Amino acid sequence: FRAFKKLHEKNLIKRILLLTGTPMQNNVTELWSLLYLSGIDNITYYQFIELFAKKIKAPWGYKIIGLKNKKLLIKALKTIMIRRLRKDVAPSLPPKVFEIIKIPMLPLQKQMYDKVKVMLKEEVLPLLKTSNGNLVINNILVKMLRLKQIADDASLIEPNIPLDQASNKIVFLEDYFKLNKKEGVFIFTQFKSFAQKIAKRYSLGLIDGDISVEERAKLVNQLNEHKIGVVATTQSVTYGLDTPGALVEIFLDRLYNP
Repeated sequence: FRAFKKLHEKNLIKRILLLTGTPMQNNVTELWSLLYLSGIDNITYYQFIELFAKKIKAPWGYKIIGLKNKKLLIKALKTIMIRRLRKDVAPSLPPKVFEIIKIPMLPLQKQMYDKVKVMLKEEVLPLLKTSNGNLVINNILVKMLRLKQIADDASLIEPNIPLDQASNKIVFLEDYFKLNKKEGVFIFTQFKSFAQKIAKRYSLGLIDGDISVEERAKLVNQLNEHKIGVVATTQSVTYGLDTPGALVEIFLDRLYNP
């Protein structure tokens, strides 16, 4: 970005074409970077934030929590952005099939979930009485992740619980792989320790934040060739991942960042 900025300021770049599959992954500020790189420099970063970003106060200044003036932003983007959908560029491909499978928690899992839920209420109520409301919101959201961990796998919180009693999602995968081959299956979860357990239990490739670029590319190629199945942490595959050969993708939870 810095190298581009220097070249841009010296008018050494005549034409710019940006290709991206994720123009905005986390928040609206990422769009400003793309706009600047594409040569739109008539609006500063801070002007862009004031116009399009929802903010809350934070100890370090402010935190961006969302988007505002959406219609105006879309109108502005249409002047410089061309969007191509899969149906436009590859009409021969069959449509994606989405299926939501509701998986109730196991008895021990549900018991622990209810227990932690009561504990969280006791922790959260005092926080609501403090003066720093924005910091309180962040603390509450972080604490709520415990419930999400239990809904995935109670042994993420209490390691002594046997896995077949701690996670009905593991039971689901157990049944799934009895009827279906694992090669070409791509599994996602937000939690690294959960991904590691699944990879070890079913002999799957593992993609997380610790993997090298070379090893990641190797696993993705093997997945696309239907030689292996892969489980990944959602955060580690948000950029630069191309898996047209994946036969089935299973999302065990939704990505959630407090």
